[in-house]
This record gives sequence, C-alpha cells and structure tokens, in this order.
Amino acid sequence: MPDRIVAATYLTALACTRGCVRLCGASARHISPYVAMLRCCGMNIYTTKDSIIAEKRHRLCGVVRVRTMPYPGFATDMQSLVMASLAVSDAVGVVQENIFENRYRYIDELNRFGTKIKTEGKTAVIEGVGELSGAHAKATDLRGGAALVVAALKAHGASEIGNTHHIERGYEKITERLSSLGADISYKR
Repeated sequence: MPDRIVAATYLTALACTRGCVRLCGASARHISPYVAMLRCCGMNIYTTKDSIIAEKRHRLCGVVRVRTMPYPGFATDMQSLVMASLAVSDAVGVVQENIFENRYRYIDELNRFGTKIKTEGKTAVIEGVGELSGAHAKATDLRGGAALVVAALKAHGASEIGNTHHIERGYEKITERLSSLGADISYKR
C-alpha cells in the first residue's frame, strides 16, 4: 500500500506553492478527506486508479473545519499539513485534534515563518497570511517537520530546519524528490 501521508505531503507542497504534479502509485481514496478539503479550497485534483494529478494556479480560499478521526476519517498525521496549506491561503481554518494530546508542539516553530495559528486546548485556528518569511525552525516530530518543510518552500528568503532526523523517519529522499519538482532545497549533514 502506498504511504498516504507522503502523498498528502506532496499535495501540501503544491498547495503551498503553484504548479502541477502527478503522484504515481498514490490512491486518492486513502486520503479522501484531505483531497476533498483541497478541492473545496479551489485546488484542481483528478484521480485515476493508481495516481493523483493535482494542479494549483491560485491561492486556496474558503472556510475549513477539520476534525481528526480514526481511518477512514481525517488522519491526525495530516492536520499539520492542513495548517501549512491554509497558512498561505485566503482561507480561515479550524482544526480539532481528537486523537493525540500535545499534537500541536510544532505550531510555535511554524509561526516562526509568519503564520497566524493560535491554539486553545484541542482546537487550532489558522488565518491565512499569504506570504511567509524564511526562518530557522526545528522539527519537533515527523509530520510537524514535514509542515515546516512545505512552509519553507513558500517562504521568501532562506530557511533552515533542524532536527531533520524526525522527518527522515517518514520520507525517503524528500529533498531529492522536492528538487525534482522544482524546489530549491538541499540537505546538509
């Protein structure tokens, strides 16, 4: 089975930037709540049996409410990706984390880029700002680290992400794959 969170991460990278991508071997039905959310915000997504084709030309917009739930609901591992994509949109989002406590540890790091995300208990409110600035941030966990990477792709100026060992646990060759899609990204050991 293809990794559904990795597929969602690449869709988020596109949602934060612009362009077109085809994810071969990915199944939209495994991430249907996330695909539906991106479509509602204005992203063009087409699916085949074994691929997802996505195109984004304009900023995402709308009002988004997400509640994390067990599969097949909205995956808790995708909520950090929602926040990164909505942070650079014309949207307002509300995320309610229902699976894990302390899941929002990465938000202070994401806010270093200029995002407007506030939390209260299990709820986070995201106000899209459009533009982000380069920052130095540290990954606090795997999926929060992925959100930092995609925010850095959108940010003006250089960014540096520390504690990348968290990210490396879940993404094979993420810098090479993002580079092949046009990202200006490198990995320093």
